[in-house]
Amino acid sequence: MHIPCSTYRIQINPLFGFNDVRGILPYLSDLGIGAIYASPIFRARPWSLHGYDVVDPNALNPELGDGNDFDGLAAEVQRRGMGWIQDFVPNHMAYHHDNNMLMDLLRRGQDSAYFDYFDIEWDYPDDNIRGKLLAPFLNRPLADCLEDGEIEKVETEGNRWVRYKDRLLPLVHTTTPYIPVEELLPYQRFVLTLWKYGNWEINYRRFFNISGFISLCVELPEVFSHVHLLVLSLLRARKITGLRIDHIDGLKDPAAYLERLGREAPGAFILVEKILARGETLRPWRTEGTTGYDFLNAVNGLFCVRENETDFD
Repeated sequence: MHIPCSTYRIQINPLFGFNDVRGILPYLSDLGIGAIYASPIFRARPWSLHGYDVVDPNALNPELGDGNDFDGLAAEVQRRGMGWIQDFVPNHMAYHHDNNMLMDLLRRGQDSAYFDYFDIEWDYPDDNIRGKLLAPFLNRPLADCLEDGEIEKVETEGNRWVRYKDRLLPLVHTTTPYIPVEELLPYQRFVLTLWKYGNWEINYRRFFNISGFISLCVELPEVFSHVHLLVLSLLRARKITGLRIDHIDGLKDPAAYLERLGREAPGAFILVEKILARGETLRPWRTEGTTGYDFLNAVNGLFCVRENETDFD
């Protein structure tokens, strides 16, 4: 296990990709950094500046560089004797048309291989939502959007969609191109509605109250296996040396998740994003610890005491 004496958080995004990180490695090495601590690097929504809105956990984000760029960075990290702690999101994905698993679900319903992957309450008591997925993304009521032509049918690469602004949702039951979109909407596997509707009635688990994130049932063995294919291969190849598990409290069973992760990636340095209150201790999970928010809070406190100004100066 590579246990770093220090880490340096790097926000990798389309403006600062793999080759840019490689360019600052000499500086980080001179600082004595033991491991780079990278934001999510897996395929996310286009032009994502943070990477948490993942659409494919089994592909590197091409906006950060190609496979050769990634391999070159990983090799340089290893050459300098440093580690790579990778931020990983097991809890949710982006509710977005580039999320092929979710789009396949909305096209094929129970026939989709991904029907059980997402935490959706298909038996929701509201008759208007039961058996469908709420899509609370409209800025105005549905009737107003339809009247002003803001919702339309489009076709791209053989796939038919309902488009609202920059959002696409898969269209099914299109036997003729002449049916108006308002007549097609009731037959889809989603319910397009005003964004505020998600504040009081929603049938899928989100990241906090952000409707653009839809949660995964990673507690299911097949979902865990699928979501972790690439990240586990990177750990086994030693291209990365550890993981920072995002939003551990959002998982149904954090202890079971970490236990399986530890078995699948023996020797990996695994941390969890867990905010500990004063006096609180970390639960007996299979992890090396937290990312240190409690420690950071104490350190920041030193800067807030005016009496310390002279000593710092």
